[in-house]
Amino acid sequence: RNFREASVSLPQLARREATTKRSRGDDSASYSAPTALVFGSEDVGLSTENVLLCDDVCRLRTGVCPSLNLSHCVAVVLARIFEEFSYDAPEAEPPAKRQACEKNVNQ
Repeated sequence: RNFREASVSLPQLARREATTKRSRGDDSASYSAPTALVFGSEDVGLSTENVLLCDDVCRLRTGVCPSLNLSHCVAVVLARIFEEFSYDAPEAEPPAKRQACEKNVNQ
């Protein structure tokens, strides 16, 4: 596979992180393997060496813009993860609504 292509979508990443936290409980001391979110610079992204160290790659679609301001990118990713954490349960949102939202995010 192309190591620079996305291996996980942002909604999938956010859901996985929220589900993992819920299954382990809210005590952050119980984590054995924390997640690191690694962001590349606005002009060149991540180096090949850094990408190869990652388990998954997530890309944000930026439409006609070649890139986002790094702070905006971080805000978008953290907001999406926070949204998943704020659900009472993984099934809190109707599946049809969730799928429609994911379709819009992934376009």
